[in-house]
Amino acid sequence: MAESKALLQHQQLPSNVQVLEARGIDFQENNGPAEALSSSSWWQRVGSSTFYCVGSFIITLSNKAVLTSYGFPSSEVLGLAQLITTVVCLLAAHLSGGIRIPMLTMDVFVQVWPLPGLFLGNLLFGLGAMRFLSLPIFISLRRFTIAMTMAAEVFILGVVI
Repeated sequence: MAESKALLQHQQLPSNVQVLEARGIDFQENNGPAEALSSSSWWQRVGSSTFYCVGSFIITLSNKAVLTSYGFPSSEVLGLAQLITTVVCLLAAHLSGGIRIPMLTMDVFVQVWPLPGLFLGNLLFGLGAMRFLSLPIFISLRRFTIAMTMAAEVFILGVVI
């Protein structure tokens, strides 16, 4: 009886969890953002936020310099180079054991598909607009977009952290 109950519980897990367990990765399911936040220390959260802010600022300054000061002709090529760099860095972090990435199955692909498309659109339009805007205006618009996205999550999706 206990075996059939464990088998039934295992069958109800999402496919990416089953793949992680099949690969021998100890997987504990989070019940939401609050549990994920409580499992990390204050220093980890502050360090991650600081790293994100510094990285974002450096990338924005670099993109602005490349597109305007150095007159790089194609924001699309710059965006493609950033996407390739991101994939290589994520793969290196995965291979070194720093992060866990589920195997890419059709189920995972269908679940996350809108995100890469929206990210690509945001990246290309953002880089295209950067050429015509001053850096302070661009940074203000980018930060306003993040605030509006957070507000939309609260009002539309009901996500509260």
